[in-house]
Amino acid sequence: MSKNLEQIKNVLKTLGVKADENEIYERIKDKKLKVIWLHFSECTGCSESFIRSESIGLDDLIFDYIDLVYHETYMASSGFLAESLLESKEPYLLIVEGAISANEYYTSGAFAHSAMHKMQELAKNALAIYAVGSCSSYGGIQAAAPNPTISYGIADEFKDAVLIPGCPPSESNIIASIMHFVFFNSAPSLDNNNRPAFAYAKCLHDMCERKVAFESGDFVKEFGDEAAKNGACLFKVGCKGPYTFNNCPKTKFNSKTSWPVAAGHGCIACSERDFWDNYGVYELSMASSYAQGKRKRAQNIINNFEKGTTCIKDDGIYKDNEKILSFEFEMQNIASFLSTNKLGQKLLANYEKEFNINLQADSKIASKFSDIFLAASFILNKEFKSLDEILKLANSYEIGIASGLDFKLNNNIPFKLDVQKSLRLVLIYKLGGLDDIAIYYGIADSIAQVIVKVLKLADIKEFYFEDEIFKSEIMQERLSFYLKRI
Repeated sequence: MSKNLEQIKNVLKTLGVKADENEIYERIKDKKLKVIWLHFSECTGCSESFIRSESIGLDDLIFDYIDLVYHETYMASSGFLAESLLESKEPYLLIVEGAISANEYYTSGAFAHSAMHKMQELAKNALAIYAVGSCSSYGGIQAAAPNPTISYGIADEFKDAVLIPGCPPSESNIIASIMHFVFFNSAPSLDNNNRPAFAYAKCLHDMCERKVAFESGDFVKEFGDEAAKNGACLFKVGCKGPYTFNNCPKTKFNSKTSWPVAAGHGCIACSERDFWDNYGVYELSMASSYAQGKRKRAQNIINNFEKGTTCIKDDGIYKDNEKILSFEFEMQNIASFLSTNKLGQKLLANYEKEFNINLQADSKIASKFSDIFLAASFILNKEFKSLDEILKLANSYEIGIASGLDFKLNNNIPFKLDVQKSLRLVLIYKLGGLDDIAIYYGIADSIAQVIVKVLKLADIKEFYFEDEIFKSEIMQERLSFYLKRI
């Protein structure tokens, strides 16, 4: 019993849930959750991760907490006897590993049923559906372009499925998600993408032990160099951590031994949708020239909002002619601003050394969205004939994953946008190997995102746009992308 109580306590800690382990133990000790685990198009890596848990080993799991009714890799039965196990009339948690593929490419079991046939039949009596791994969540490598087996994730057909992506997910995320159902007869709290929030709500980059190196512009330029030996950031050699939401730095793998970045290789965003196609080359910064597929243009829905008394202008957002969004920054050049702390000083020194650019000259930001693009151009030492030229350059970016500027926005009206702190990321991204067009695309995306956030916080349903910046294709697209979410 004491071992069970300690296991329950550890799982609750992982889940971030406050509950009494004694009460949970008394409630579940005489019953076990039935689990059916299906394999479709996959490599069994998620099952391999599943059995490597030390917090609750497989033996304790199946003897004390779950009844693993069906699992093709671990069960002893086969053929028609195995198929008969799927006829359980009692409710069960349905876990799926692997992508659904077109019938002509995938059949399984004694009856040679397709993946979709099995899903449709077994979903009828399922208490919930868990998609374990990126293959079952999003289609995985099977669904990568050109997708010859016509594969896709179960979430495309079963909208309420709980997604636990990763290639593979950590054993901690799999076990904790299952145990939440054991404890409370429900899935954990989910994020906006139907993923357990305890595992996928935070950006991996923000928990990374190499983030200080990122902030100071210390990058590995090639594997095995001195920077690599000294723990520099892996962004320039392909790390996709800033675009990934997962708790790998916290939970790690192999009994919390390590994780890819600690071992010296960048994150590949394996828990993100279509990561095979959307994030460029594993060991290079994201660049349009390495886009696997063209960026998906968001449908233009701005015209649906072109009314009301709220006006979005280049210099802020106005409601009933009063400005509710303004810019907040110190009127000094970017070099002076960065010199206020050691990380900034090191970033500035690394940037000026790498590109032979002196940022001591005047780089003040005025009070317009368009000036953010112009300030970035100053930092990048680029000259353009017009703002329109910059916006067209941003629109040419093909990957479509934004390297955002992380604008700081207070939550009180009038909202104030801190721009200058965010401009350090222009230096960081440039040092990290991003194309200029990727940086400009990130600026456009960040501006659109913060505008829509203000509209949501202020509960503004009707508005219209003025000024040339918002007539550009790139701003219309990014605004449409975020507006469709409110």
